[in-house]
Amino acid sequence: MIRVARNAFTLVELLIVVVILGILAAVALPHFSDASEDAMLAGLKADLRHVRLAIRTYTVQHEGRNPNIGPDGLPRDTQAGLRKRLTQTTDKSGKLTATGELGPYLNVLPSNPFAIDPDKADNVRMGTAAPPVVDAGWYFNTSTVKFSANSAGHANL
Repeated sequence: MIRVARNAFTLVELLIVVVILGILAAVALPHFSDASEDAMLAGLKADLRHVRLAIRTYTVQHEGRNPNIGPDGLPRDTQAGLRKRLTQTTDKSGKLTATGELGPYLNVLPSNPFAIDPDKADNVRMGTAAPPVVDAGWYFNTSTVKFSANSAGHANL
């Protein structure tokens, strides 16, 4: 019997390899999509920790005054005031000053990665009730001083 040397794969061998690669891809792809959402969730939790720490630090350094309280001691239920008091310098009363001795506590207010509208991902809604889930940015409860994500399934993180 004469043996002929082969330098190529047969069609059956190639098909078997393609089928095996297809099965591996079908098993692995769902794990990659879950990893992406897991990464977004981890980022959201980290952002919440940073903002909550900034709010606590502001409150301690301003003698118990939360960042939604203006220099006159009255509540300011505007996201612009909250954002400015966390990202700019203030004096002890909470008045924004260019040469303030306190702050800034954040460089920028982060965006909620789960917000449906990217233009509203860094918006902060304020109030005293449970957060209305509108899938847009953040919610700051002015009575409990709790900062939370304002997106479905993430309000209780």
